[in-house]
Amino acid sequence: ALEKYRYEQSLEHTSQFIEKLEKELEEYHEHVAKFKKGKEDAT
Repeated sequence: ALEKYRYEQSLEHTSQFIEKLEKELEEYHEHVAKFKKGKEDAT
């Protein structure tokens, strides 16, 4: 039973980690898009 509990805990931790990663990735893409747009405006 303990193994199953540990497995579920790590699974929950992993999904939270992935959610965090996806959020950071989204913000990164927005930042890059703004940067590229800014560069195009400057030329």
